[in-house]
Amino acid sequence: MMREINGALDAFVRMGGDEKNITLVRVPGAYEIPLVAKRLATKKCDAVIVLGAVVQGAGCRKP
Repeated sequence: MMREINGALDAFVRMGGDEKNITLVRVPGAYEIPLVAKRLATKKCDAVIVLGAVVQGAGCRKP
């Protein structure tokens, strides 16, 4: 996942963003992404950008 995060950070900076204005928040799973994004959106921030990846097999339970 670090490659994806680094790519997103690089694109943000290349488009004129300042890396000092980034708060990186990690969550344990896909379920928590919208919950945390909603909580961040209620804070004083200009934007909330989410990046997620679901890796099949990591937590997959077959019946």
